[in-house]
Amino acid sequence: MDIQYELIDVKLKLWYMVNKSSNNILRILGGLHDIILTNDFFSISGDSTELSFFISSDNSYFEELRREQIVNCYDEIYHVVKIYFDDTHGIDMQGIVTSVSEFFNSKNIPILYVNSFNNNYVLYSEKYHNSILEYFIRK
Repeated sequence: MDIQYELIDVKLKLWYMVNKSSNNILRILGGLHDIILTNDFFSISGDSTELSFFISSDNSYFEELRREQIVNCYDEIYHVVKIYFDDTHGIDMQGIVTSVSEFFNSKNIPILYVNSFNNNYVLYSEKYHNSILEYFIRK
């Protein structure tokens, strides 16, 4: 299994909804249009009890929603590594989580694993960014 890694040049923050209501969800959805069209990476997840967003750390729309106490965020900055195999996509990928976890675990770097149908991503805190850069420079 030949895993490929690609650093994505983006700084993210984890935003989360603090005041869940239909009107506030509509307000958030209204701002997602520009995020979807202009960002190299974003992730939205949730269930009936929470709604979370990994988006650019300099998003003025979400800063406005934060001032209105609709969302909040952790001020920690996260970076992204895109992970993929040669020609394997989606549900056909086997063992990728294990392989990726073992790699980052060997370097003592905690990660959050996010995926879409065709792509896999690892998010890690900025405090580990230099270690990741050193690895990729040597590679």
